[in-house]
Amino acid sequence: MHAKLIVKNVGVLLVSEVLTNILSFILIFAIARQLGDVGLGKYSFAISFATIFIIFSELGTLTFLIKETSAGNPKTQSYIENIASMKLVLGIITFVLSILSVWVMGGNRESIYLVTLASAAMFFNYYSYLFRAIFQAYQVMEYDALTKLIEKLISVGLGIIVIILGFGIEFLLGIQIISFLVVLIISWIIVTKKIGRINFKFDFIIWKEILISSLPFCIITACVYIYYKSDTVMLTFLRGYSEVGLYNAGYKIIESASFIQTIVITAVFPAFSKLFSLKKNKHLDLLFEKSFYYLFCLGVAMTIGGLILSKRIIFFIYGPAFEPAVPAFQVMLVTLLIMLITYLMGYFFNAINRSYVFAFVVFTALFFNISINFFAIKAFGYMGASFVRLFTELLAFILFAYFMWRIGKLIPFQLVLRPILAVCVMAACIYFAYFLNLLILIPLAAISYAISLFLFGGFDKTELEILKELVMKWTK
Repeated sequence: MHAKLIVKNVGVLLVSEVLTNILSFILIFAIARQLGDVGLGKYSFAISFATIFIIFSELGTLTFLIKETSAGNPKTQSYIENIASMKLVLGIITFVLSILSVWVMGGNRESIYLVTLASAAMFFNYYSYLFRAIFQAYQVMEYDALTKLIEKLISVGLGIIVIILGFGIEFLLGIQIISFLVVLIISWIIVTKKIGRINFKFDFIIWKEILISSLPFCIITACVYIYYKSDTVMLTFLRGYSEVGLYNAGYKIIESASFIQTIVITAVFPAFSKLFSLKKNKHLDLLFEKSFYYLFCLGVAMTIGGLILSKRIIFFIYGPAFEPAVPAFQVMLVTLLIMLITYLMGYFFNAINRSYVFAFVVFTALFFNISINFFAIKAFGYMGASFVRLFTELLAFILFAYFMWRIGKLIPFQLVLRPILAVCVMAACIYFAYFLNLLILIPLAAISYAISLFLFGGFDKTELEILKELVMKWTK
């Protein structure tokens, strides 16, 4: 039952993420082509700076909510209603702090204006995460998928019109404010009709309980988001918008590709928590192994295929003017494979009530990243930031592997042989078909990889039966 529900949720999220990432790419394509590396740099800086502050409106409460709801905690409704009020208060505070901070740091009028608009957009976006967490906790991922798709259709559709008409980043951020507000309202309506009415509650005893229980998740969430966004902010102040644009050209692709990680973790984390609460350790270990295997399968294919086609991908999306972004993109592709596995291990520790391990690892990684990045960016610019991110992910992977060993669990490296053999076949296919159009070559490479993995015995009988049953159900 768990397997079918997980595969169903993965399928729903996969379709949603593919569509939303395609739409996101269209918007990034339009920004880069129409506004150049400086325009992309301004957009990336405003979103990154706003995100670093607005994440503190969550304080890890949503991960706590998903975990407790999945485990069947009877206080779920009380948690939801108190988190709703808590996020509103904290969201307003962090919105004001983000604007004050960019002013104190010496930002000019344009950067303050951009950060103000981006902070407003992120306020509505991150408040809607409460409803996404509820969808995930109750494992009704189709509503999560629907709301994300609606947001992208609005923001990308209207955003492209704004760019084509010659308006700047300010109007684009204004469109995002509208799209996130619309999705927030829709999400609230769906939760009210399908799950239950949410009232604002200010029970400070419950607030205290939630905040104490969420503290490890708070550290994790804050460190993760600061880690992912701080390099863009540091690049802006140390090297300027142009290098931010070149760095984010590759990073936006990696960010979109990492949706695989989001899909799998979103689907398996509630199952991890439930299996642990039921003390079904063998099933829990099996689910971790399967998750590791499929993340590695997808990650190694994207990394190797991306490395071979990196220059063509950058040229296709951004144009020849972004050629300096290729080396940084190649470094990030290697980082992607490591990142997929480290996040799985982190959320595994969250599910088994060892969130302090995840918190320690991400805090250590963040400290390492910021400490080294300051010097690396000053000396080597966006290439320095790219290598620091790679070394940070390696450090996180080593730490997680050590803690896995400490609890008697080993990373199942014995499972990687078949994907490696299959990716070699895929690489050969890309080499001999390199002359083809990229839109034909990438699907061809993916098909060759899937067939090779199947022929090498990369799918077992149970997985194939579940997949067949779901395909038949969806095509009725």
